[in-house]
Amino acid sequence: IRDHGMFIDGNGSLWTFGGGSSGRLGTGDDSRRSAPTKVVEEGVASVALYDWFSFFIKDDGSLWSMGNNHYGRIGHPSINVTVRTPTQVIDSGVYQVAAGGWHSLVLKYDGSLWAVGRNHLGQLGDGTTQNRSTYVQIIDSGVVRIAANNVQSFFIKDNGSLWAMGSNSHGMLGDGTKEKKITPIQIVESGVVDVSAGHVHTLFVKDD
Repeated sequence: IRDHGMFIDGNGSLWTFGGGSSGRLGTGDDSRRSAPTKVVEEGVASVALYDWFSFFIKDDGSLWSMGNNHYGRIGHPSINVTVRTPTQVIDSGVYQVAAGGWHSLVLKYDGSLWAVGRNHLGQLGDGTTQNRSTYVQIIDSGVVRIAANNVQSFFIKDNGSLWAMGSNSHGMLGDGTKEKKITPIQIVESGVVDVSAGHVHTLFVKDD
């Protein structure tokens, strides 16, 4: 992450600090904050952020975002706007959010996977290279964990299999090629419990 941070305190309040460019701190302006500033009073369950935008999920399963919406990557209905205060983009059912460089992934409690944003290298996994400014469903059930970074995406299914889509220029999808994948491909058949996507490499943990 370029130069901002977020944390949740014991009361469920959200605090942000660092560089405020593109409104990514959610404070209503672009000013830098050298000390943590509270932006949500309570009820925040988890956070995710990338260089120019930020997300958080509330206890009620709603997803909120702030920052630069280039290519629609934060899920705001107005493409390319800058959102400087927390704005709800999904009203319920969100379990996890993963912020990639130009796109984002959302995992819902029902195991469905959704994606939004730039898709020029197939990182949304919808079988096209068409950008999406509203969330599109990629998988209807069975997903338990997600990860995204730059122009690639990953998810783990409830059978422990690892799947990937998007850019593969440095072999970071792990399928033995360097060809982009515009639909999800299975990388590992079983036993995967966690995955982390780096800028041009990927790591995963197995259940042993």
